[in-house]
Amino acid sequence: MKQNRVPTKVVRRFRQLCEQDADAIAVRARFPGVDRWLKWIYPEQQRTTILDYIAAFSPLLFVDETARLRERLDSYAAETIGQIRREAERGQTIPAAEQNIEKTTRPFFTIGRLDKVVSLAMIASSGNGLPGGTNHTIVGRDTENFRGRETLLTATIAQRNEVAAKTVIAVVSEERQRKLRTLFQDHRVSATLIPIELERGFEYPGCGLLVLGRQDIFGTGRRRSRRRHKSKTQMIDLFSDLKPGDRVVHEVYGIGRYDGLVNLESDGVKKDYLKITYAGDDVLYLPMKALDLLQKYSGTSGRKPKLSRLGGNDWERLKDRARTSIRQLATDLVSLYARRSQIKGHAFPETTPWERAFADSFPFEETDDQLQAIREIEQDMESTKVMDRLLCGDVGFGKTEVAFRAIFKCIMDGKQAALIAPTTVLASQHYETFKERIGNFPVRVGLLSRFTDAAEARGIVRGLKRGSVDLVIGTHRVLSDDVKFNDLGLLIIDEEQRFGVDHKEKIKNINPAVDVLTLSATPIPRTLHMSLSGIRDISILEEPPQDRRAVQTYVMEFD
Repeated sequence: MKQNRVPTKVVRRFRQLCEQDADAIAVRARFPGVDRWLKWIYPEQQRTTILDYIAAFSPLLFVDETARLRERLDSYAAETIGQIRREAERGQTIPAAEQNIEKTTRPFFTIGRLDKVVSLAMIASSGNGLPGGTNHTIVGRDTENFRGRETLLTATIAQRNEVAAKTVIAVVSEERQRKLRTLFQDHRVSATLIPIELERGFEYPGCGLLVLGRQDIFGTGRRRSRRRHKSKTQMIDLFSDLKPGDRVVHEVYGIGRYDGLVNLESDGVKKDYLKITYAGDDVLYLPMKALDLLQKYSGTSGRKPKLSRLGGNDWERLKDRARTSIRQLATDLVSLYARRSQIKGHAFPETTPWERAFADSFPFEETDDQLQAIREIEQDMESTKVMDRLLCGDVGFGKTEVAFRAIFKCIMDGKQAALIAPTTVLASQHYETFKERIGNFPVRVGLLSRFTDAAEARGIVRGLKRGSVDLVIGTHRVLSDDVKFNDLGLLIIDEEQRFGVDHKEKIKNINPAVDVLTLSATPIPRTLHMSLSGIRDISILEEPPQDRRAVQTYVMEFD
């Protein structure tokens, strides 16, 4: 049988590697790759892990997500063995080095010999437990709403007292504590009152624990303001995923078509490259390390752009035209905002009792940044200067409530307001939220989107023209030619960066004297620069509401 011969350069490289390592080991020197000789330096019976050291102390060991830990160990072992084999083929390590990889079952054998082990898992599955272990499932649920239902509250506590289940009520106000104690004494029931601020409670039936918060008993009462430390977050930009066929833009070569990843060998090393096809079937293989030179193409027309030609001058000419257009756009924008600054706008009256009532009906505590933004917007609206303000804040920081305050102020002076959102879903969410927020105040609001019934849409359009509709919330439909306002006083644009240039031109031409408030979590560079340079005013929400939950993403087992 004919065997494949090992290339001479690989043999030479391997011999040189062994000689260098032998010299270093002889003088007990540390060097990269010493672990490939671990089998001969430390026999297997002498190898230890942290688990071997702590076993003598009989610890209480917690193992988080045992099944995922097994998968990670298996994946690491497989990747490391594969890397060793590839390096051994090039003479960069010894083939026997893969024997140094610990068996992934060894740590679990050591864990199994410990007396006290708790395995934690979010999802109950066969691989999450340990052999011979006992399963305990902890189930939590929301509490019932007892606001205005004292009889149900006392009856529930009485039933829990009979079975020795614990009931805890979080209440800060001493007056409310006194009332609850009197109520419980009259009904001969008992519960533990603790002086902490807790908005909503929870129940763990398995351990007989019920915790009630402020809203569970007293409803959405307005919380008193107190100082809190601000926390600053850092935004992180992620590269958009590409799909074969997507148009991309290379900084040097122009517009091409992404045709997937390919694995190519260069100088004896295999690497992943992005395949970019240009006009005339020319192909550019871009290494992953140069990914920052590539951007996903985004246009407003919806048509696929013409592919650039490698080696031609088309791309340079296109960039020159773009620079000229940008300079012209900047000049036009500065001129536009200069004209707006000279226009005398409508001065809204100072805060009215109804505005205070609307603010007091907000069921949560405003942050200091929200209060500052509201004051700045009110000052703009109460002056004759035409407002053009950017309200910038992360998701969940309270931009919508600030916008609702401005809308209510506008409507209370007999003016109309419009809120434009980029998507139908977002417009519907704003509509439902405002309807709930406005309560019994005499405000007429309409929704214009592709989900709005044709007859209802015609009625809203007529109402806007006659002045019988105070507020319209909608998508690009609000910018249609048939939508005319009787007396528009405030225009709010949510997520401006998601509107195209054509839509923004229509928005600017609605009425130059209308106050404009723009909401955005991620403003486009042009909008942000105009705000920071003073062309537009800016308000920033840096402080999250109290107890705001961070956005968390979980990858979970499918049931």
